[in-house]
Amino acid sequence: MKITRRLLGKAALGLAGAALLMQVPAMAQDRPAPFDKPGAVKIALVRYLSTGDFFQAYLSGVEAQAKALGVDLRVLDSRQDAALQADMVDQAIALGVQGIIIQHGLTESMKEAAQRAVDAGIKVVAFDVNVENPKIPQIEQSDRDLARLALERAIKDNGESWKAGYVYVAGIAPLDRRNETWVDFKKKYAGINEAAMFG
Repeated sequence: MKITRRLLGKAALGLAGAALLMQVPAMAQDRPAPFDKPGAVKIALVRYLSTGDFFQAYLSGVEAQAKALGVDLRVLDSRQDAALQADMVDQAIALGVQGIIIQHGLTESMKEAAQRAVDAGIKVVAFDVNVENPKIPQIEQSDRDLARLALERAIKDNGESWKAGYVYVAGIAPLDRRNETWVDFKKKYAGINEAAMFG
């Protein structure tokens, strides 16, 4: 069965956004190929982060969308073990999936693993992890805008001079993008004092 990069990208985008969408039931005969044969398409979701409300809602949405599309979804959860997540990409390759969604992770551990999947002819999409590969579509929310909006609200509520506790873990793509905005805001508003950093 031939799955194009565009088709996998659209499917992954649908799966990634499913947590925000209501499930729409569809009959198999109404689906485009290859989704017209329930269970014929196997996709692996290889997760790095899984604890917390967002990640649970994300997984529930992916599962609901996979069910609606008739996709055989394999969830591989590394529970923040970067080496295990890379190994799980290899497991997904061995399972014979047609597509892999890499959810979060670290560039240094996922870059080569993602390339192995591409080399095996598997379509790969990355959600909130930069695998530094032009053949792999990146799906992300606008973390810079989220940070900017939150910081603009903090300025509005507290003025231009206040102490902040800051949570940041370097190497996690969404946090790196938010950090860029934080650094810019501290330059723009010299009265913001980063009293402590956690992470």
